[in-house]
Amino acid sequence: MKFVFIPGDGVGNEISAELIKIGQALENYTNIKFNIQTFDLGLKHYLDTGIFVPDGVIKECKQAMAIWVGPLTDRTGDGVPIRKSIIGRLITGLNISTFIRRIVPFNPNINLLTSEPFDVLVLQDCIDYGSNANNFTTNITANERMTLNISITTHNRVINLLNYAIKLTENNERHKITVALPEDQITSDNPWIIQYKKLSLSQDLPISIISIDRLIFRLLHRPVDLDIVLTIPPYGTLLSKLGAALEGGLGLAYESYVNPEGLRLFHVLHPPSDRFVGKDAANPIGAIRALADILYHVNRPVLGRAIEQAVRSSLEAGWSTRDMGGSMGTVEIGDFICNKISEIMPG
Repeated sequence: MKFVFIPGDGVGNEISAELIKIGQALENYTNIKFNIQTFDLGLKHYLDTGIFVPDGVIKECKQAMAIWVGPLTDRTGDGVPIRKSIIGRLITGLNISTFIRRIVPFNPNINLLTSEPFDVLVLQDCIDYGSNANNFTTNITANERMTLNISITTHNRVINLLNYAIKLTENNERHKITVALPEDQITSDNPWIIQYKKLSLSQDLPISIISIDRLIFRLLHRPVDLDIVLTIPPYGTLLSKLGAALEGGLGLAYESYVNPEGLRLFHVLHPPSDRFVGKDAANPIGAIRALADILYHVNRPVLGRAIEQAVRSSLEAGWSTRDMGGSMGTVEIGDFICNKISEIMPG
């Protein structure tokens, strides 16, 4: 079973090492073998070569079951966008169409405005990455850019995203859909509104449309009322960062992307944290949660649930890194997760 790992910048190699260790531990409980191919892409690779992602890496990614990307530097000192350029190159090279962000509270020690458990899935079209829109909107206003992005988000792309969401409801994974748009885009000629009206007539499925402002308020105060949220760039990625605060921090969070063939790309939100390199201070929980999602994706739900249970046990026992108020190191957290998996998995 082939996976591509791109550890990225800063503490990425330390986090990646814990994933590999957990993968090796899981091999004791299954007949699958984790064939992990690693590529050192990030700030240094770009500065050395001027290339964000070589064509050869794209070719290897196409042959993988999933791709995992670690922390990436936002920009170079002279303003070149590293993270967005690398992710954007992977998205366009792999024909990825959908951004996915699952928001679930994972830190038992964080105080939220609600005590009810929630599980929100944010979906967004990936047109904001690597599209022609980015090439000809450089010198226009934010409002003009948003209007242009709406016009580029064609009816077919809207239909594809809605159909992806509907498929999740047909599998009984999800039960209702909320479309979130800027207030001034909730108009009768918007592709979302047109398709929403058609679907409301053909589907026995709760679908509602609300403004971005109302969605943010609901996510903070009543997230249990949300299930699938569909939106447009850049609001999906903004909601992702807000979701990280609800989950307990960037160290617990990750995003994912999928193409029409089902190839998934997972990207952790942990910052590079260059000043902590080599100090055993990185938080591997978000990356480990992404590994659980990868295992669900490749139809290994027992292994995915074992990892999730082990992570929850770690946090409930107070085993966390310093960014979460704990005192454990990166390696200690990985060892604890491995030991817990051995307790959870049969024989």
